[in-house]
Amino acid sequence: MSIKEIAGETTIINAVVNYVSSRTASLATLLVIVVLLIWGLFERDLRHRKTEEMQSHIKNLETKIDSERTTSGLTPTGKTNPEDIRK
Repeated sequence: MSIKEIAGETTIINAVVNYVSSRTASLATLLVIVVLLIWGLFERDLRHRKTEEMQSHIKNLETKIDSERTTSGLTPTGKTNPEDIRK
């Protein structure tokens, strides 16, 4: 029923499909995807480095609040402990 309602109408989906299907747009879209992928990987690395820098400070604060606190088992960069992946 929803397809019947939009039959013959110009929709956002049609506009996006037409844009992406053009050759020039495909190259531009590919370039945008590559740039966003590189940016995402850079941001991920930056987050891990910042987590590693802050680890000792956070650990000290957590120990002050609760000296009985146990570790979560994460690596210093905040990644999952490799031993937990194998379980």
